[in-house]
Amino acid sequence: MLESKEGRFIQKMIYIASILIVCWLAFRYLLPGLMPFLIAFLAACIMEPLVRTMTVKLRLKRWFAAFLCTAVMLSFLIGLTVLAAGRILYEASSFIKQLPKFLSPFLSIFRGAEERLYEYIIAAPPEVQSFFQSTLNSLLAQSSELPTMLYSKLFAFLTSVIGSMPSILFFAVTFGMSLFFISGGYPTVRDFIQQQIPANRQVWFKGIKSGFFDTLGSWLRAQLALMGITFSELTIAFLILRIDYAVILALLISFIDALPVLGTSIILIPWIIVCIITGALKRAAFLSITLLLVTLVRSFLEPKFLGSRTGLHPVATLVAIYLGFRVSGILGMVFFPIVLMLLKQFNDKGYIRLWK
Repeated sequence: MLESKEGRFIQKMIYIASILIVCWLAFRYLLPGLMPFLIAFLAACIMEPLVRTMTVKLRLKRWFAAFLCTAVMLSFLIGLTVLAAGRILYEASSFIKQLPKFLSPFLSIFRGAEERLYEYIIAAPPEVQSFFQSTLNSLLAQSSELPTMLYSKLFAFLTSVIGSMPSILFFAVTFGMSLFFISGGYPTVRDFIQQQIPANRQVWFKGIKSGFFDTLGSWLRAQLALMGITFSELTIAFLILRIDYAVILALLISFIDALPVLGTSIILIPWIIVCIITGALKRAAFLSITLLLVTLVRSFLEPKFLGSRTGLHPVATLVAIYLGFRVSGILGMVFFPIVLMLLKQFNDKGYIRLWK
């Protein structure tokens, strides 16, 4: 029975399902606990050429060279984190101070429309007047509670960040120590990992490794190309609108646009709303057209770019993006296409056989 086509198909489906289940379990339970060590190993791989150069050219002890490189990398990461955290706290405090001023146009518009809404309610049939009246009263109550709700949400967020500081510090200390020890004994760690791989699988493993980095490189090149197109579109639009710091602003938004789902909309939509409230209707209309153009161009080119640079069909890429979003949200939209690229690379090179 297993020799029949149906039996082979069932075997293949069971094999694929088993791989997916194991990957999901590892991603869900094993990966979080090993994350500081995996990141430290990747960082040690990045530092290895510099450490090896320092030991050969400068004749430093390997542990001392690893210590210097680790100290430099940790100093850079800590400095970057402190600057980013300080900027975020500054912007958050400024936003909290300006929150009443920012909300006042919305509240005044809503109060101005209140009388007109009451007129519509009175003119409505008696059967639905009570429903509309209760709905309006509920909206008014929620609008009055909006500032308090936003304050409480921001306070809860800051409290959660402060509460998670011990875990963050423990993660950082574990990462720093792991980076130093792995980098200092990198040849030993590398040889140990290679010894765990059977001799007949060494070539297979090296092919997997090269395919992994080739796939990541293809994905990064595709994303950079999409970011470049978005940057060009936004720069032209901002220069036409004579917006200050047009190039820098377009560059910032193009980086944000690389985030799935959020993208350009998270910046341009609030900007459009503010322009409408302040009466800058022409700018709001032009920004709306720009947002629509950027969204359409990216939606059209993303499957094609990822497909052409990675060998995937645009439909397969689109399916991976959609399934990733349905399964894991934003992170899934990023990782599912990468996983599909890896599977195709390994299948084409014969390391695995999932399809013909």
